[in-house]
Amino acid sequence: MSELTLDDAVAAMLSSQKGEVVLLDRSGREIGRFRPTCDQAEMHARRNPFTLEDLEEAKRAASEGGGSPLSEVWKRIKGETAK
Repeated sequence: MSELTLDDAVAAMLSSQKGEVVLLDRSGREIGRFRPTCDQAEMHARRNPFTLEDLEEAKRAASEGGGSPLSEVWKRIKGETAK
């Protein structure tokens, strides 16, 4: 694989991107794509917004049973009743 050293301005622009970037020349022709590197924790966070603690809490709550009927949940969401 070849390597290119970027000037500080281009490096800063690319580093601020959150996802893949299409690289174009001045005429608008695609010359390549840039995909930022990230660590495994960041990749997990991008795919799954929930932490492991959130998932454990959801499992615990589900195993306890109870809760409210969906019709009551919708009423609360719409502000029809206060709990």
